[in-house]
Amino acid sequence: MPYFTIVIPTFNRGHLLERALRSCLAQDFADWEAIVVDDASDDAHAVSSTVVVSRLDDPRVRLICHKENRGVCEARNT
Repeated sequence: MPYFTIVIPTFNRGHLLERALRSCLAQDFADWEAIVVDDASDDAHAVSSTVVVSRLDDPRVRLICHKENRGVCEARNT
């Protein structure tokens, strides 16, 4: 069980997600997990959150995708 969890809700912000996650990965403290909740993004023309998370290939970073947009509060609660 990680010491703490970072929750990152996202909607059509794949282009910013990698920067946020790389900031987490750059920290000296390593006992954490990041859960990215994609709230049914439709940014297929840009880099998707699925692509960003798979590129990082770090087991501490997980992706949960909503099938329909529920809003930022629901994404955080997921």
